[in-house]
Amino acid sequence: MARFPRILIPLVALAGVSYALWTANSAPPPQPAPPPVQPPRAPYPTTVGGAAIVEPAAERTSALGAPYAGLVTDVFHSAGERVAKGEHLFRLDDRPLRADRVVLASQLLAVQSKLDRLLALPRPEDIPPTQTRVEAAIATVEDRKSALTRLEHAAAAGRGVIPEDEVDRARWALVVAERNVATAEADLVRAKQPAWAPDIAEARAEVAKAAAALEQNQQNIDRALVRAPFDGTILELNVHPGEYATANRDPLILFGDLSSLRVRVDVDEESAPLVHGRPRAVAVVRGFPEKPVELEFLRVEPWVRPKRSLTGATNERVDTRVLQVIFKLGKSDVPIYVGQQVDVFMEGALREDVLGGTSSSDGVNTNRPDPLRTEETK
Repeated sequence: MARFPRILIPLVALAGVSYALWTANSAPPPQPAPPPVQPPRAPYPTTVGGAAIVEPAAERTSALGAPYAGLVTDVFHSAGERVAKGEHLFRLDDRPLRADRVVLASQLLAVQSKLDRLLALPRPEDIPPTQTRVEAAIATVEDRKSALTRLEHAAAAGRGVIPEDEVDRARWALVVAERNVATAEADLVRAKQPAWAPDIAEARAEVAKAAAALEQNQQNIDRALVRAPFDGTILELNVHPGEYATANRDPLILFGDLSSLRVRVDVDEESAPLVHGRPRAVAVVRGFPEKPVELEFLRVEPWVRPKRSLTGATNERVDTRVLQVIFKLGKSDVPIYVGQQVDVFMEGALREDVLGGTSSSDGVNTNRPDPLRTEETK
């Protein structure tokens, strides 16, 4: 076999490199893949935007918890069900309260009976026995007087026949009988009088205290049955029969009115001066920019508050403050749920208009409509 020329190896390598360069230069440049969803565009010449949270008609969901610690015995509805105002949601174990109610009711009956006895005085049936004791005491006095008179006559007729100490005992017996008459007559007067006013006042206080304890017990029994505060929907259910509920745990039921929805927009404080009048606005559901939802202006919250992290973006400033604007959500072709985040674009004022307005001494722009005025205040 003939020997392979060494000169052919560099030629083959050079040809390969040349082909690679030609292939790289002749290939079309890579085209970036189009985004799956086009980003939303600002619909107004001057637009103020912000992230928003969808809320129920009451603007705040109601977090319902246990009024006091106790065992949950019944749960009457499940998540997603619509409940009318006053319907039962869940019940705590009220058996100890019902047992206490029996004791409290008996205590109220006892103090009420005491008050009734005091108010019934004087009782006609108590007067005849007391009158009889007075007559008996008077008769005893007459008997003691007769005995003392006989002893004194006998002692005067014959000295030394009747001892002096016996006469003295008869005198003292007469004194005791007279005191008994006075006591019996006082008892008769008291039997004919109504009850003493301080005794009646004390008895009334005892009755009121016992009645209040019984009423408090009934209120606790009623509180054990938690009811719907208004017509609404159970958004989240975190309680089941057999669980022990405490007053400081997470909400047992998240409740809200879904008859209409609202959005709460956070506008950064740098853009807050551009919010004016009753701005037009639209909400864009993330992922569906082609289906904007019309919004109806309701009001501006008067307090600029610290911002909460809503988007979770790494460059989001959580130390800034935001102005919250409330809108009513219109009809949407895309399903929207409570707690969902949407992007809101509202019509804003021009920066020149903001700078050109005059300000009063308290810092309020007097040439711009008041954004805090609502239909109710007008």
